[in-house]
Amino acid sequence: MTWRFMTSCHENYDLLNKSALCDQNNTTYRSELNYIPLREDIANAVTSLKNSKRVSDISVFFRDLKSGPRIGVQDSVTYDAASLMKVPALIAILHLADIYPGFLDQRLTAPASFPPGMSNTDQPNETIQPNTSYTIHELLEKMIKYSDNLSAGMLSDEVINNPQYNEVQHTFQDLGMIRTLNGKIGELSMQSYAILFASLYNTWYLSDAMSQYALQLLSQTNFTSGIVAGIPENVRVAHKFGTFQTDNKSELHDCGIVYHPITPYVLCILTNGSDPSDEATAIASISHIVYADVDAMRSRQIAH
Repeated sequence: MTWRFMTSCHENYDLLNKSALCDQNNTTYRSELNYIPLREDIANAVTSLKNSKRVSDISVFFRDLKSGPRIGVQDSVTYDAASLMKVPALIAILHLADIYPGFLDQRLTAPASFPPGMSNTDQPNETIQPNTSYTIHELLEKMIKYSDNLSAGMLSDEVINNPQYNEVQHTFQDLGMIRTLNGKIGELSMQSYAILFASLYNTWYLSDAMSQYALQLLSQTNFTSGIVAGIPENVRVAHKFGTFQTDNKSELHDCGIVYHPITPYVLCILTNGSDPSDEATAIASISHIVYADVDAMRSRQIAH
């Protein structure tokens, strides 16, 4: 019995893949064929939502985290990634924490002023204050749990784009990211984005402890109107939402892991339209369909 086996199976790692960590045999296998009904249900729901004018576009990506089958519906449509890009930033910073002990306890001081008109979290008590010192750990919590843009900007300036930490560039390359000359992250496909969550669940990139920490933060995200609204209240979801708005366009996205009791899965739903509340309702309806279909699949397997 290895040290990894003993530590990784501890209850402290309840958000990670126990089959991968504890060498348990995966006795339930589902092929792509098992998911044909789900693909059809998602496609029909997408068509219905677009015909109703509730959304202009909606794209869905699903991945079974136990068996691996994937479903993509309109997954080639492009959107503004918005705050979804805080997840690869989180992974890059936690990779540094794996390399440098005590890294998350380092303190950074906020500037004397912030850019005027910068959009920020809708919870003003959870943002950072000028001329105030914060640990990297505190900034990550605000960036993920409350989607605080000021914390994200500070981490970007002091860590992500800091040449002192050239490992960050390697992380983004490893994750299949493209970085432009101005330091911003380029476009990322839905499949690539979904893999970020699979990598955390399966501890493919970060250590067990850092993967667990990332998923704990993502499971405390305060957005409950999308994927979370479509599933039972007692089911955990580790996810990130993103919004992008102009005078005549609105985009709302939600992506993460739904901890279905038998079959945890990644679900990413990206939308655009003109009303964020309609987009949130559309995301919740797709989430409900997916959860119900996965539940029904489990019932059919038990019956047989």
